[in-house]
Amino acid sequence: MKKSVNITFSALFAALICILSQICFITPTVPLTLQILGVALCGFVLPLKWALGSVLTYIAVGALGLPVFSAFKGGFQMLIGPTGGFLLGFILLTAGCGLAVKCNNGLLRVLICVLGIALCHTIGIVQYSITTGIGIIATFLTASLPFLFKDAILVFAAYFLSKFVKKRLEALKT
Repeated sequence: MKKSVNITFSALFAALICILSQICFITPTVPLTLQILGVALCGFVLPLKWALGSVLTYIAVGALGLPVFSAFKGGFQMLIGPTGGFLLGFILLTAGCGLAVKCNNGLLRVLICVLGIALCHTIGIVQYSITTGIGIIATFLTASLPFLFKDAILVFAAYFLSKFVKKRLEALKT
């Protein structure tokens, strides 16, 4: 793709993540959102550096104070607060999805996606535990485990949706 097309789609995916972040159900620990769908779709559709740029743009815009994080929250304090590790983990999830899409082996592709989800949750668990003073096991059980299945479904839904999106983008080129 041309650079101008990559810039445009990178911005569109950052906006999509912002929108999906607002589809939110507040829970006692971590908000339940659809932003994982946007983060993974971004990694599956865009070239890796543009996908990472898209997610970094989303994080930067939120850190600067725009209310793009879940429940219309924003500000740097969100990145250093209890759920900030999950936001930063989106970078690794996007990278995992971007690497997985390049893989020809189906099982390895799935393992890379699972690793991306695991790394995202690991960073989230560690930061949540540190900022709240709750132990790692208790944090895993309350702030990660209830969301793992949902996140896995969203990542795999993004993979199948990416095939449709890529076909439509190819059709636009001709």
